[in-house]
Amino acid sequence: MKLTFVDSDILLDVILYRVPFYDPASKFLTLSNGKGCKCCTSVHALLNVHYVTKKHLGVKIANDAIELLIEKLEIASEDLSTIKRAISSEFSDFEDAVQY
Repeated sequence: MKLTFVDSDILLDVILYRVPFYDPASKFLTLSNGKGCKCCTSVHALLNVHYVTKKHLGVKIANDAIELLIEKLEIASEDLSTIKRAISSEFSDFEDAVQY
């Protein structure tokens, strides 16, 4: 099974209906409904999604969004070894390295 990482920007494009990104982001997320492909995100991305959604739409919708995401997506864990690998990686962006 192919595992595809979804960052918080794509999730927020759908949740906040951010045009013109909504359509391609929502199509991308439908990959997790297909056979042979599963979408995942990180705990860090969920924190960002909740924070931004709460600011724009309120805490109830933010909580509901997180509940839906954790039902539909795999959640990748982050730990000390993840941070160490990210620091020593060739990524120029630390956040990208951690999520990778």
